[in-house]
Amino acid sequence: MIRIGVLMTGLVLLAMMGATPAVAGRAGEDSPPDTIDGTVRLLDLQQGLVQLTDGTEFRVLNPRQLEGLKVGAAVHILFERRSGHNIVLTITMVVNTPKAS
Repeated sequence: MIRIGVLMTGLVLLAMMGATPAVAGRAGEDSPPDTIDGTVRLLDLQQGLVQLTDGTEFRVLNPRQLEGLKVGAAVHILFERRSGHNIVLTITMVVNTPKAS
């Protein structure tokens, strides 16, 4: 009985702070678009998969989005989270240009 009271008190405090423990940080929740810069570690054209050197994986809905990409390429990715997957909206290669002196 005491444990239930302590648990309820904790849930009430979380609710007052605006957190919902059942929802916060769910792996499968969707998110608004975000961006990331990185280097391509792995390309799987058949599965429409890109993995960056930090281990982050992205899926493309259209394999043509991966045309011209190569392992080792620096990329800028605009993506959103859908059903637990990072879905690529756009992916562009980043070309480092020398700075003018």
